Amino acid sequence: MQNNTFGLSAIVPLAGSVLRRGQICDCVCLVAVLTSWSIAVADTENSNSDETGDRTLLIIEVVDEEGQPVEGAMLGQRIVSTVEGGGPRLYGFSDGGRPPITNQDGQFQLTDTEIAGQLKERELAICAYHLQRRLIAIERLSAKDLGTTRRITVRPGCDVLTSVTSSEAEKMGYPIDGRLVVTSQDGTVVVFTHFKEELVSQLLPPGKYNQWVSSSTMTTGEEYEFTIAADERGHVVEVDLKASQLCRMIGQPAVELSIKEWKNGGPVSLKDLRGKVVLLDFWGHWCGPCVYRMPNLMKLHDEFEAKGLVIIAIHDDSVASIKEMDEKLTSAREDMWEGRDLPFLVALDSGGKTRIAGSNTEVDGATTAAYGIERWPTYVLIDRDGIVIGPVDLTADNYRTRVEELLNDE
Repeated sequence: MQNNTFGLSAIVPLAGSVLRRGQICDCVCLVAVLTSWSIAVADTENSNSDETGDRTLLIIEVVDEEGQPVEGAMLGQRIVSTVEGGGPRLYGFSDGGRPPITNQDGQFQLTDTEIAGQLKERELAICAYHLQRRLIAIERLSAKDLGTTRRITVRPGCDVLTSVTSSEAEKMGYPIDGRLVVTSQDGTVVVFTHFKEELVSQLLPPGKYNQWVSSSTMTTGEEYEFTIAADERGHVVEVDLKASQLCRMIGQPAVELSIKEWKNGGPVSLKDLRGKVVLLDFWGHWCGPCVYRMPNLMKLHDEFEAKGLVIIAIHDDSVASIKEMDEKLTSAREDMWEGRDLPFLVALDSGGKTRIAGSNTEVDGATTAAYGIERWPTYVLIDRDGIVIGPVDLTADNYRTRVEELLNDE
């Protein structure tokens, strides 16, 4: 299987993308972001209620193969199941902050003015899913559906079981502990699943799909296509992910940075920082989890800078300048960082589109590619001798301990 990037739609337009041109953002805070999105859409709907009078913009009617109404079908633009948030849950449409569910007549009246505005600009995916009866449909809504009753027929779905392993990473001593499977149809993400188990299950209707399979920063991601036939009820895919470039770098001298612009100091090289413990943060303004976790890095900087910790936040080469980056972070500073700016070194990657060695994946920036970054944010620890220790998880309980151990190792 080739590891080609492909045009996945952004799964969360609010606070940055969870998926960006096939590149994966860490989904630890996916549920929180998606919930915020649903609430924000609900607030938009409520703020416009006086103006629209909760006018019904579209009636969605869900029926089974016999044409009988299906009560209790969930509706949304995508189906999400995660370790953190459980599932499956549907997101993208709003009913007071909850996914809409059909009534006893199999109907739901869509009054969401924001969705109506989106439909006037482009088609949207709609998923109808009845969990207990295992019925599903994935179709498209367009502007011509506004003001009508759109009937959607749900049918028994196919259980797609994806086995995700990495024999190469495991041999190197880094077994994977999480699996991310993102399924898209016609370039739009429709199912997003993140679990720890080796087998990842998704219920899908007949059709042609792309899947992007990824795991931790210790593995690469892979994309493939498959088709589900009309009468197919079970489909098995086996994926053995390769060890990532970053995984291969552990225990080796850190690759030097290639930076076009600095903020809060610099330019500096990793050679200049020998004797310090260095934490590289690979991030982007477009990545919700990256921006959301910056306060954690600020606290780490405040606590350990005097003890020899140097944090370098390496923004990918998707903006022209530090000035443009800062402009795009205005709301983040106010809403998430309590008005504070980043206190540590910030570096803007260079080189434009660069292919990761041994892969068909292209990323924005030569430094980003040199470290094999396919997932954002990724935090890489380098010891006082300039040797790559490996990635660190800022959501884990022991991340501070790892930093302290390195700082105490004189």
